[in-house]
Order: sequence, then C-alpha cells, then structure tokens
Amino acid sequence: MNILNYSQISSPTRECVVCFVEQPEREFYPTYSEKCRHTRRYICNKCTSYSVKTILDSAISSRVACPEINCLVKWNSDEIRRVLLATENNLLLRKYDAYLIKRFFENQFNFFWCAHECGSGQYDYRRLTRNWKITCSQCKRDTCAFHRVKWHEGMTCEQYDRLYPSSDTRTRKWIKKNSKKCPRCQCNIEKDGGCDHITCQKCRYEFCWDCLIDYSSFKNYANVEHKINCRNHPIGKFVLPMRFLKFRR
Repeated sequence: MNILNYSQISSPTRECVVCFVEQPEREFYPTYSEKCRHTRRYICNKCTSYSVKTILDSAISSRVACPEINCLVKWNSDEIRRVLLATENNLLLRKYDAYLIKRFFENQFNFFWCAHECGSGQYDYRRLTRNWKITCSQCKRDTCAFHRVKWHEGMTCEQYDRLYPSSDTRTRKWIKKNSKKCPRCQCNIEKDGGCDHITCQKCRYEFCWDCLIDYSSFKNYANVEHKINCRNHPIGKFVLPMRFLKFRR
C-alpha cells in the first residue's frame, strides 16, 4: 500500500512579473483594494511591499497607487496600512501612522503647531485675525497665528510684514488675486482651466466657481439654482454683459 505524501504534491504556482520567481499562489493574495481594476494579481506580496516602501521612503505621501499593470488605482490609507501590516514592516508603519496623524491635524483650519518646534500643537477656535498670538500649552511660548511663526514681540503683524517683505507676503498677495476661498473651510483654491464645478481638495466641498453656491443644491435640478448673475445661470449670459454697461438718464 502506497502512502500519499502531501509534501510531494505540487501546489499551484505563479511567476511574479517583477522578480520572475515562481511562487505559491498564496503570495498573490489578497487584492489590497476593491477599487483595483484587475481580477488577478501578477506581482507577489514581497514586490508589492517593496514598491510601497520605495514610495514612502522617498517621501511619505498619501498618493500610493497599485503597482499592478494597467491598474494604478490610488490606494487609501487603510489599504496602504494593510500592505505594510502584511509584510510586518513595523518601522515604516509607525512612520506612516505619524504622517497620517500630522496630516489630519494640519487639515484642521483651527489647529496650530507650536512655531518653537517643541512638537506640540493645539486648537484655537477664535476667528483668525492679525495680531493674534497663541501660547503653547507645553512650552508656554507664543506663536503668531496669522503668520504661523514665533511671536514677533513688540511688532504688529503689519509691521512684521513691512520689516520682513518675504516671499510669503508676495505669495499672500498673489493668492488673494488669483484664487478664491472654499465657502466651507476657507482654504484657498486656484482654478486652472476646466469647468466651474469645483471640489475642495481639503474638505471635499463641491461648489460653483463663479457664484460659490453649494453644488448639491442644483446638481439634480436645472441651472436656475445658480445665482442670477452667475455665468452658469440660463439667463446669466445675458445678465453678465450688463455689469459693464453704463446707463444714462
């Protein structure tokens, strides 16, 4: 009687298109994202992990794409963490988690890092104005909330701008001239071509570039929901030129 030796049974294998090593099928599972366009993986777990590691080592970012051929779907933070957890890259995982935490706070309009680099930060819900300082709860030193620099003792924000006419001042003037603020989070947005349907990259609010109305209020209806003087209103193209007409009695 012959005893079947399971170790002699060849399990299904697949060749990785990156390292060209024949590997067990389990090295090509799972698919890390449901958004991926491919139904079958051709890059092994080790090479996938190395691809993610290379991107994150060069510059920690939330922009990591699936490396599979003809896919390039952008992975979200949970999917990136899933790859790092699967390969037990704890050092890079901690680095990525720290990046996510820092990014979360920096996207909060009323959150301020201490300019003295003590590593602390805090919320301040007062309206952002000039000559407003925040005292760090950890090191007890002051930060200028408007410029987000160490507090300029003995100077107003206007005096600071005149004394240090840096590129920041010129940048603020350019931003004021060439951008608009998101109606929800007040983040500055520059429009470079395309239609007037704008999605804020910070808070994901959708609005019309010309009249700033909430996009959800008219996306299921006719364009009559736009403000009357908006170029996207059905009669806006007739009203708009009238802004420049001069009438005499």
